[in-house]
Amino acid sequence: MQSLTVFLRRVGAAIVFCAACAPASWAAGFTFTPYPTAHKLPLSQVTFENAQGKHMTLADFKGKVVLLNIWATWCPPCVHEMPTLDKLQKLLGGKNFAVVPLSVDKGGIYTVKSFYDDNFISHLPIYVDPTTQVLDTLSILGTPTTILINKQGEEIACGRFRHAEARFVNTGFVDKGHAYFGPSFRLAKTAGSPGGSE
Repeated sequence: MQSLTVFLRRVGAAIVFCAACAPASWAAGFTFTPYPTAHKLPLSQVTFENAQGKHMTLADFKGKVVLLNIWATWCPPCVHEMPTLDKLQKLLGGKNFAVVPLSVDKGGIYTVKSFYDDNFISHLPIYVDPTTQVLDTLSILGTPTTILINKQGEEIACGRFRHAEARFVNTGFVDKGHAYFGPSFRLAKTAGSPGGSE
């Protein structure tokens, strides 16, 4: 538990840095909520392709902490998150952590590659599911949806953009059991921390 806390603090610090570098309005309304207990995910059922057209599953990332982001190039909140996710992958990506941006664009690899080139996204890998099957497999109602997956392949937190609830949190510190990540990223009450969730 101690190492998970340290890791989450590092992720938080990286998100604070990334959010500070991106315009605050880009991330407005994103709420990230951890669960009291981890949820098992059907990792082998989440199938997609990488930039080379190789078929993959989420099980290929087992042993890493994964920030899975379900997104599309036609989704304005998704587009606004991408520079921050790109910076997060640059700062923390490696043998223990990966940002997995899974596009549900019907245009597939070409559409995402063009988007990355046009928007100077250079650190994120390309993963696509033009069938949008991931939405049904993980019971996702819309984009963007971001899921934090632990090394055992369990979902431990989920974040969704909510236009109606858009708000800013203007601190980068842990306060009353909540970790705040920059102007609009908020990691709600962590399991076992003091205070209540909002």
